[in-house]
Amino acid sequence: MRVAVDLDDVLADLISHLLATHEKICGERLTREQAVRWDVFPPEVHDHVRFGGGYATLEPLPGTHDFLQWLNQGHEVNIVTYRGGHARDITVDWLDRHFPHLYDAVHLTGGGKVDTCRELGVGLIIDDSYNQIPAVTSALGIPGILIDTPMNRHIEESDLIRRAENLAQARRIIETECLLHP
Repeated sequence: MRVAVDLDDVLADLISHLLATHEKICGERLTREQAVRWDVFPPEVHDHVRFGGGYATLEPLPGTHDFLQWLNQGHEVNIVTYRGGHARDITVDWLDRHFPHLYDAVHLTGGGKVDTCRELGVGLIIDDSYNQIPAVTSALGIPGILIDTPMNRHIEESDLIRRAENLAQARRIIETECLLHP
């Protein structure tokens, strides 16, 4: 089965970097629980991460290597990220450094993921975005695992959307609910 896995805040700890950058640039400390919308961070914080080399310094979230290693056994792992084409080299370098040989392809959509997931024939999406999960699962009629963040807590679970605190819990849901079929 082809699986779409998001990058930021699923594999890479973007929110911690945004919080640290916000404190450095704005002189104000925010907590993870205060980051309930992207516009909590002013444009200069986002720009510093996107265009100032911030993507290269992100840390992998705990358990990502084990999860990708498990998922890559018998399934096609596609990293499908909202990042734009300007970030291709830094994104691929980061993935190759942290997860060599544990994914099949990288797709930078620069926006919505429905078309990319449709073209790939994805059967499962794992994402943290409150915009992407409902759009992809409803448009394609496929299941999705929503990785919990303060920004997406308003999204309710449904027949197609399951919520997981982390990738270890996502794996348990996938295995329990038999969401992966060859």
